Amino acid sequence: MDLGRPLVWVVVEPTSAPTESRLRRVASLSLQVKGLTIGQFPNVSLALAFGAGLVSASTHGPPHAVARGVAVAATAVWGYQELVHGVNWFRHLLGIYSLVGVVGTLVALIA
Repeated sequence: MDLGRPLVWVVVEPTSAPTESRLRRVASLSLQVKGLTIGQFPNVSLALAFGAGLVSASTHGPPHAVARGVAVAATAVWGYQELVHGVNWFRHLLGIYSLVGVVGTLVALIA
C-alpha cells in the first residue's frame, strides 16, 4: 500500500498533455479508489440515463413512457460499453450488473 497517496483521489488521465485546454483536461478526469478507476468523466450515456430517469420519475403519460424508454436504452448502451470496453474488472462487473438490471426491467414490463 502506498502511504503517500490518499484513499480516494481524482486524476487527470495520462493522455492529457499540459498544453491542452482546461476543458480538455476536465473532460479526462477519473475517480480512483486505491488505484482502481471507478468513475470517469464525461460519460454521455450514463448522464442521459440519469436525466431521462429523472424526467420519467416526474412525469406521467406519454412523456413518462418515452423518458423511461430512453433511460433503459441509455443504461443498456452504458452497460454494454462498460462490459466490452471497461478499464478494469470493476467496470466490467458494473456493465454486467447494469445489463442484468435492464433485462429485469424489460421482463417486468412484459409480464
